[in-house]
Amino acid sequence: MLAAAMMALTALPAQAGEITQAGPGCLDRSYAEKLFTHRDVTRDPAAAGAMIDDGIRSGSCRVFKIGEQVEIESKSTFGLSCVKPTGSGRCFWVSPTMAE
Repeated sequence: MLAAAMMALTALPAQAGEITQAGPGCLDRSYAEKLFTHRDVTRDPAAAGAMIDDGIRSGSCRVFKIGEQVEIESKSTFGLSCVKPTGSGRCFWVSPTMAE
């Protein structure tokens, strides 16, 4: 199963993209995984909302808006994708459905 997950992640030479679905992104992959698990698997919006708020306050997460230009560093079929806001050197882990 791990091999399948690794194969699903496509490394790209920073490809121009755009946010197509608004949502959070976090610098720390493990924090982002916990956030999306609360949101999508446990369906606990209160816990996910608190995690987003905590992440934004600490500077480790931010909310991406539809139409925002990004560079896609890695795109995943399932799991998380890594995007950089255009002109930023920092990669944020987001839901794979958020950017194209």
